[in-house]
Amino acid sequence: MRVEDIPAYEQDFNERRIDSEGKLHTLTQRRVQIPNEHSFMEYIIAQPANGDRTYFYNEEISKDQIVLHYTMKFKIIHRDK
Repeated sequence: MRVEDIPAYEQDFNERRIDSEGKLHTLTQRRVQIPNEHSFMEYIIAQPANGDRTYFYNEEISKDQIVLHYTMKFKIIHRDK
């Protein structure tokens, strides 16, 4: 996937909740407090709507939450030849 295509893909997934393989997902908004700060980070849990969990491993160590993030902003540089 080209980097400039990511915003359109993400918008489509958020609106339709269907991934690139055509699978419907349930999206749940959550937030976690940032340690030693008064601010929170919001995130979304995306789970298959059919309840399929076969691609997860059972937890070896119990966890309350795991937060994964990526930088949402990026810069596209167009260079003239």
